[in-house]
Amino acid sequence: MRGPLPLGERLRQCRLFAGLTQKALSKRTGIPANKISSLESGRLRGYLDEISTWVQMTGCGDQLAEILRCWREFVRPPRKPRTDEALDLRSGQAEVEVYDRSTR
Repeated sequence: MRGPLPLGERLRQCRLFAGLTQKALSKRTGIPANKISSLESGRLRGYLDEISTWVQMTGCGDQLAEILRCWREFVRPPRKPRTDEALDLRSGQAEVEVYDRSTR
């Protein structure tokens, strides 16, 4: 049995229910299209007013309470570490590795 849908999937369903592309939703809500993509894929949580506007503008207002519950419970996926930095867990300080390109 599958649990409740994540926030991004719920937002995507609202957009598709309204028959909108990401670009059309962007024009309607004022949310940049690249942010819409990031919200739907779960990379971003977004602001409360953006989520509320999205839901209202796509005709999914009856689902607002459930979507806002998902918004409150959103957990951002862990950030992939950059290849040029390492975290020293003992001190909590980030170390930057320096590569000597002349030896290549």
